[in-house]
Amino acid sequence: MVLRKLLATTVALAAIIVFGSWGSAGAQMGPGMMSGYGYQTLTPEKQAAAQKIYGAYYSQTSALRQQLIAKQYELNALIYGGKADDKKVQELTAEVGQLRSKLYEAQVGLQRQLAKEDIPFMGGMHGGGMYGGGMSGGGMMGPGMGMY
Repeated sequence: MVLRKLLATTVALAAIIVFGSWGSAGAQMGPGMMSGYGYQTLTPEKQAAAQKIYGAYYSQTSALRQQLIAKQYELNALIYGGKADDKKVQELTAEVGQLRSKLYEAQVGLQRQLAKEDIPFMGGMHGGGMYGGGMSGGGMMGPGMGMY
């Protein structure tokens, strides 16, 4: 029982450290980050604008994404680590929901900025990568973690 909790805590902390460092990488996007086919068809000016908009989005949401990952892992550790305290599970579930809501609002803001610049929203930047389809649906992030 103690070993199971220790293992769950260790895994959660390791994941926070790893994903936390990945989360800050989005703010340091280089030219290779915008290499999807849809972006290759944009003018260099539009590509630069898109990179600036996405860079700002990742910088602004980095802390939220890290908090979401940490809360999700804390929730998973609580659920799978033995006897889960129902009240704590409910609290964490509410916190995860609030963080997801904030991130969704930020995503809508991102889409609005892109639309103003006449730049198509491509899920590949964050919809198909680390926070997208690549690790969602039961992958490392757990179910439902892949929409940001």
